[in-house]
Amino acid sequence: MKKYIFFVCIFALAVILFPSAAFAKKDKQEKPFIQAFELQAGAEAPVAFGARASLRFPLGIETTLGIGYMPGWFVDGINKTMVSLDAYDLNTADLIRESLQNSLVIDFILGFDLFEPGGFFFDFGFSMITLGGSVSATSLIYQATGVDLSNYPNLLPVKNEIPVSTTLYSVSGHLGYQFYLTDSFSLSLAAGVIKAVGSYTEAEFKVPSVQTRELQQKLNDYMQETYKKYVVSPTLTIMFGYKI
Repeated sequence: MKKYIFFVCIFALAVILFPSAAFAKKDKQEKPFIQAFELQAGAEAPVAFGARASLRFPLGIETTLGIGYMPGWFVDGINKTMVSLDAYDLNTADLIRESLQNSLVIDFILGFDLFEPGGFFFDFGFSMITLGGSVSATSLIYQATGVDLSNYPNLLPVKNEIPVSTTLYSVSGHLGYQFYLTDSFSLSLAAGVIKAVGSYTEAEFKVPSVQTRELQQKLNDYMQETYKKYVVSPTLTIMFGYKI
């Protein structure tokens, strides 16, 4: 299933990039339906490093597709905030890190800039964080969730360890300002917030069975409740762009 997500992302990026070729050939006086095309690269902390492609339409409407990478130390930033607020304990924080680190981040963003390109803007987005995760100790899973996987050694790929990964769905909002350094090059700064709205956590058991499905469901329910109830974080974004 996960490999198909990657190919869908590549296809979606190709779709949004394709109109740029036609746009580049139009005379600026024609004011085409696609009024601007821009590529950006930078970071949204503590979410991802990545690249974005955006299209500007009439009335200042902008659509953006972004693809990025979420390192483990970005997850640590979210965890430190949540642990300091007593949202969850260190064991849960460690399990979240193990299941999310090194993930692919896909953003779909709808933005508004009612004036000419540049100046203040605001946007709303939907993100999917997936294809990450690593091997976690069964003791860590037990301490965080109460699910004791060590009682089922014949189901584990490696003794007392099991690969765990999460696909996390979230919504976000940003308010920012875009500076045009030249006619083509820009710098965008934004502050925002991201909130988890759903997730699917998968433990890769050696042998699928009724037992593993029950354990999988318990783990998934616990992690989804934790993400939806507690995971919310402020964000800071810096993006360098090139407009065609």
